[in-house]
Amino acid sequence: MDCKWLMSISIPVLVMKETPDGYVIDTANEAFRRLMESDDIILIDQHLGDVIKKAPELKWLDRYSSSELALIEIGDQWFEVEVLESEGLIAFIHHNLTPQVVMDNSNKRLQTRINQIQRIAMVGDWERDFSKNEEFWSDEIYRMLGFKDRAIQPNVDTFLRFVHPDDLDEVQNAHDGIESGGGYEIEFRIITIEGLIRWMLTKAKVEFDSDKKLKRLYGTMQDITERKKMEQKVEQAFNAAEEAYQSKSQFLAMISHEVRTPLNGIMGMAQLMKNTIMDEEQSEFVDDIMFSSEALLNIVEDILEMSKMESNILEADSEEFDLHILMRNIVRMYQLKKQDKPVRFIHRIDPQIPQYVWGDAIKLQQILVNLLGNAFKFTEQGRVSLTIRVLEDDVNRSKITFEVEDTGIGISQQMQEEIFDRYVQGDVDIQKKYGGTGLGLSISKNYAELMNGYLFVESEINQGTKFTLSMTFEKSKSLELEKSSSILKLKMKAMHVKVLVVEGDEINRSYLNNLLHNVCGFKVDFVETVSAVTHALENRKYQFVMMDTHLSVETGVFITRAIRESLKMDGNEMPIIAMTTDHHEDVRDAFMSAGVSYYIEKPVGEDTLMEIIYQILDMNAIRKYGTPRNGYRYINIESLEKHHSDVGRHTFKATLNELNDMHQDIVARILAAVSPLNQLMLSHEINGIDDLVTNFGTDDICESLEMIKSALLNEDTGGIDVIVIDFMDEFECFVNELQDYLADLTIGGEKH
Repeated sequence: MDCKWLMSISIPVLVMKETPDGYVIDTANEAFRRLMESDDIILIDQHLGDVIKKAPELKWLDRYSSSELALIEIGDQWFEVEVLESEGLIAFIHHNLTPQVVMDNSNKRLQTRINQIQRIAMVGDWERDFSKNEEFWSDEIYRMLGFKDRAIQPNVDTFLRFVHPDDLDEVQNAHDGIESGGGYEIEFRIITIEGLIRWMLTKAKVEFDSDKKLKRLYGTMQDITERKKMEQKVEQAFNAAEEAYQSKSQFLAMISHEVRTPLNGIMGMAQLMKNTIMDEEQSEFVDDIMFSSEALLNIVEDILEMSKMESNILEADSEEFDLHILMRNIVRMYQLKKQDKPVRFIHRIDPQIPQYVWGDAIKLQQILVNLLGNAFKFTEQGRVSLTIRVLEDDVNRSKITFEVEDTGIGISQQMQEEIFDRYVQGDVDIQKKYGGTGLGLSISKNYAELMNGYLFVESEINQGTKFTLSMTFEKSKSLELEKSSSILKLKMKAMHVKVLVVEGDEINRSYLNNLLHNVCGFKVDFVETVSAVTHALENRKYQFVMMDTHLSVETGVFITRAIRESLKMDGNEMPIIAMTTDHHEDVRDAFMSAGVSYYIEKPVGEDTLMEIIYQILDMNAIRKYGTPRNGYRYINIESLEKHHSDVGRHTFKATLNELNDMHQDIVARILAAVSPLNQLMLSHEINGIDDLVTNFGTDDICESLEMIKSALLNEDTGGIDVIVIDFMDEFECFVNELQDYLADLTIGGEKH
């Protein structure tokens, strides 16, 4: 066959010839040579079967299944060819399909990797095309349903047959709500074709077309069965732990009640005995009773506090308190504490520490008492020191360190790493010798961290130990408690307060009667039952009610509700103070819901109870919290300016200077008249400064002066020494402010 005309056309052409071994390529035209960019034709004399392939694995082009079309692989390139057998064997090369073949192979590899990743992650993807009414499930979706291949057509209705009946409504509702456009995320169960129950997490997104019609819904489905099993185990463990905690809490509450109730009586009666006339030996016995009772109470408190820490319910309060008084009380506690060994107590307190700060005074005191108690316990001779320093100070806050140092037995380096752990107290010999629970330091460190501070230790064996507590306090600008409790009690005695106490324990009755009647001057009625409470309320008016929550007959909640019901008839609102040994929140909430106004723990401390009584009787209106008066608190500027104008500048200055020179003698004479009390001398000295204070003083200092004059007039001198000492502090401030006023006046005159 003459194929010369084929050599000149622009289409690449190969011409074959027949040989005994079959067809081989005979020649190629110029167009084919240009395609190959070479004069050397690598296909010449190659068998046709080696280069022309049907390539059935390339399913993306169906027409290659025909005999007329095939693929030819030349080097690394693929071409589409058309073979014409009618003209011998001539192959016309139409297209270079290499990019499509490469892309197809790449897509296959990518899809394989996606399938592998989905299998590992147990996540399948799915899609529903609303415009084409087509749906797609990935291989992993089929596997999750229990199929080894694509045995069923992907369809929503088909899938819903696999959903667990208890979850079907939730899944159906989620799918039905897709038109809102928000998609959904739900967890549900499926039942596979093998009958296994598996948990699934499905997340779906929605697409809309330009007409805001549903276009596409797509998403993922993940097998979360193992996660659900783990969550179930965690929940079971949590419930078991919660049950164990509740059992422990109930046990601790019972122990707390059983221990606190007799302790309340022991400590209360011991405190009353301290106020009676006793010889030295009896006084020592009472001190020992109070010390042992406090030690037992501390153990109970430590156990309860540790229980709170374990339950993560411990919180730090933030209240205004007098840091000076707190430090003075702690120092005085250990100065007066009798030591049966030669140990000196030294304290060094920076005078720059702020007086009024925000914080948790109770927890701060407990930390320092723990540290000082340990220092005295583990020191046989030498000294224990408390050093308080101001490290940083500005207008709003102050950073303070509290250092407790001793010359005791010391702590080894290894033990220092464990000393703040629970129940740790050195080796066995130390524990046997010194006793204790080993909870104090752990509680102290937790308290320090709770209040955003830190506590650390430095020590050497037989050289002593130093604990350092560092805390930052916000300064208080409003708390200025200028009246002692003695002044308030004097005023309360004149208020004729009546109190109803619901208490069944005789010892506690005695303690409360002494505190409320003898100290505060209240009229006290004691009852035990609901009927007695109702009868008392019908026949007498009371300012408040105190009630023990653990009575032998009726419960405190029942009595509280009965009190509130009996008061509804006349609409009275009466405060109820509940005294309890149970500090759990649910119990407290039950009492507060029933109508309790205040909820305090036993043993009932005098300070805590008095603070509540002050609030009930509105004694805060009597106490002076102080309001800044442009730098002057005790002098009356208007009265001074009028006096200045009336007497003239020279006389005014001379009077103030004379007062400044003699006020120390006045203070000394007044204090001398107090101890021992000399009413005649005290009246004389008070009258000597009466006009000065009354004419030029503010209400703050005048009120204190009136208290002294009233007590002297009525011969009610119990506690007058405390009132006079407080007044002397105010009087010195009064004189100092007069001098400041004079200095300001002088500077003002020089400017003019």
